[in-house]
Amino acid sequence: STTKKGLVVISSALANLAVSEPLVALSMEMASTIPGENTALLCKVTHNQPIQGKAQIILHGLPHGVKTTPKEIDANTKEVIFELAVAADATKGKHNALFCQILPKRDGHIMAHNTGHGGTLRINPPPPAPKVAKVAPKIPKPAATPATPATKKPATTPPAKPKKPLSRLEQLRQRKK
Repeated sequence: STTKKGLVVISSALANLAVSEPLVALSMEMASTIPGENTALLCKVTHNQPIQGKAQIILHGLPHGVKTTPKEIDANTKEVIFELAVAADATKGKHNALFCQILPKRDGHIMAHNTGHGGTLRINPPPPAPKVAKVAPKIPKPAATPATPATKKPATTPPAKPKKPLSRLEQLRQRKK
């Protein structure tokens, strides 16, 4: 502020700050799905500096109707897969404002920083139902019923570890088959 006698500067206690590059950098693969169909988002992790212990990583910027849970990374983590639960009423469109917040600790203090800006999730409208040709119904002839073999009970399999998500190109190739 200024007084009649000159400039007066007032300050609180000063603190030393260390400014450095982010500890971790992320790059996100594009994910694509339709409403009601869950998908996964792959994040590749680059460690600029080693982190101490484990750090929580949270995915932000998801559209309405899409949810996920935070993950943990450590100094050896190379990639993180976020499983995305997509509701049937999820907002359709290209959502390209995804980013991650990483909460590593250094000297007992959390050093929150955001990285991986520009991640993309596409929620496409469901494909149209296939057209069925109209054909006059055939009346089946009564046939002799063969003896049915005893049915086996299907074997139960344990839940599998989440697979690495397919790229957009691979998803389109599989749909074409």
